[in-house]
Amino acid sequence: MPKFIKKNPGVEGKLEQWLWLIVGKEEKIKMAEKKNKEIKRARTLLDQISSDPKEQERYENKLLAEFRYKSGIEGSREFGKKEGKKEGKKEAKLEIAKNMIDKKIDLELISEVTKISIEELKKLKEN
Repeated sequence: MPKFIKKNPGVEGKLEQWLWLIVGKEEKIKMAEKKNKEIKRARTLLDQISSDPKEQERYENKLLAEFRYKSGIEGSREFGKKEGKKEGKKEAKLEIAKNMIDKKIDLELISEVTKISIEELKKLKEN
């Protein structure tokens, strides 16, 4: 921000407009509001939130709820991906084991290679 302030650019681009809002230089903010209605809305919202403690708390609770919701969705996706990979690997091992059983390879060797228990291999052999 110090480089931005030192450079003192105008408010032609949206990036400059938002940066001036963050910096808080009043004359530049007013110029930005004239060019960008979103800046005016954001400033109005900021003024409302900063003046009323209840509004501040409500806004923070809203942000927290959004964060929790998004975190939950992402967490569920990651969990689903991990579970899907585990399941896919297990199915692949079982398929390999089944092929080895069909080739009459010793169950102990199959167990050693696939890390599938002898009991599970016997059930697979029966099917």
